[in-house]
Amino acid sequence: MDEVKKTYRKLAKKWHPDSSTHPEAEVRFSQIAMAYERIQEWEREGRPEDNLAYFLLLKRKAEEYEERKKKAYEKKQEMRKRILKLRRQQDREQLRQYKYAFYLLVGFALVYVTITQSINLYEMYRISSNPAETFAVIEEQDRYTVYYVFYVGDTRYVSDARVRYSRNHNKSLNGMPIQLHDSFKVRYSKDNPEYNEIDFQSPSQETLLRYFNKTEIQLRKLYPSSFDYLSNETVHSATKCVAVKLYDVFGFDGMADLIYYNESFLENGSNNSGTYEDLVTDSRFAQCFSSCNVPIPQEIQDR
Repeated sequence: MDEVKKTYRKLAKKWHPDSSTHPEAEVRFSQIAMAYERIQEWEREGRPEDNLAYFLLLKRKAEEYEERKKKAYEKKQEMRKRILKLRRQQDREQLRQYKYAFYLLVGFALVYVTITQSINLYEMYRISSNPAETFAVIEEQDRYTVYYVFYVGDTRYVSDARVRYSRNHNKSLNGMPIQLHDSFKVRYSKDNPEYNEIDFQSPSQETLLRYFNKTEIQLRKLYPSSFDYLSNETVHSATKCVAVKLYDVFGFDGMADLIYYNESFLENGSNNSGTYEDLVTDSRFAQCFSSCNVPIPQEIQDR
């Protein structure tokens, strides 16, 4: 009864309508008071046997339920800990495998670069130790690769070189599009011409003439305001003069910027619409026209 009284006072204080704002405070306080009175009555007169048995049964079931609930919670927590531990182990193992794969890849890349550089250095050494020069002709090409032919005496040599690729055609390392039968200077070893290197910055006169012709066509296409007024006899000499000045000032890159004026950076990383903008906004570009007595294009002035 001491425990009952102590619990009653605690609950009554909590649920009394004067001290609690809970909407069911009055109902619960009444239930607490009725339960306390019933227990007092049982204490005075003795508890009916069937009520006592039912009370003990409910109490035992409540205890069993709480025990099962506690064990289920502990089991759930233990399972969660195992899952988290297993997941952490898997993450660590996966990270270890990723690191191993990364280091392996880096190792292979370093080995490949080292071997490639060693081969290139050895080839350069063989070429420079006893060099000779001639012109090679592009005989065949695939994406990113061209195959060129050159002769040393009566002996025919075939080699290949990596190049750039843009849209549907290859580009040489000077930025200009490559066509079959283009020719460029090639350096080779007199001791063994199999060691050779093609120089795309040194095209033959025929290939350079093709570059100029392509640049002239592009100039007439992009800047009609400067050339349309000219007669047929003078338009060729005017465009040729501007093309030569453009080459003298900006080199092959300037010519390539004109040819690829409308390509995006993703299509062509070296010569594109962005580098074309840099070209035409350079004051030296306008001087290429004025030095040939050709009006500066209105298309540039309107930019």
